[in-house]
Amino acid sequence: MLSKHIGILLLFSFYFFQATSVLRKKIDFSAVKVISYEVKHNRSNQDSIDCRSWNPPLESELPQLFGRLNQTSDEADYEHHPDYSCLVKGELLIVKDTYRFEINAGGYAHLFSKNKKNTIRLCANNDSTLKKYFLSVGYDSSDFR
Repeated sequence: MLSKHIGILLLFSFYFFQATSVLRKKIDFSAVKVISYEVKHNRSNQDSIDCRSWNPPLESELPQLFGRLNQTSDEADYEHHPDYSCLVKGELLIVKDTYRFEINAGGYAHLFSKNKKNTIRLCANNDSTLKKYFLSVGYDSSDFR
């Protein structure tokens, strides 16, 4: 009976590691191929931002942009960015894996694996060199520690 529980625990641990492994390793964005790219300006009544003032990153700038954003699994880093309805959406090919992506003008991006097991969070974290791509670059959670 004990060996059955240990087996289940090991199987769960292996599955959990596989499901979160992308967050643990640094992604090489130099090998990114953009499959699709679309700018969305979904202005809502709740937005205090006019998306027309946003200059979203160009399709050709995406590999460099993704490479300069900070990959994070820290919820605090992610929450320090405003959520705007100014978005760039599309798909990327990284090595041999396809990801849906969403870049928010608030200074963050998400990559979602096609199998939906992995989500990669990327944040500008107050990097002033990234201001040309975002309406806000947020602030780093280390400012509050």
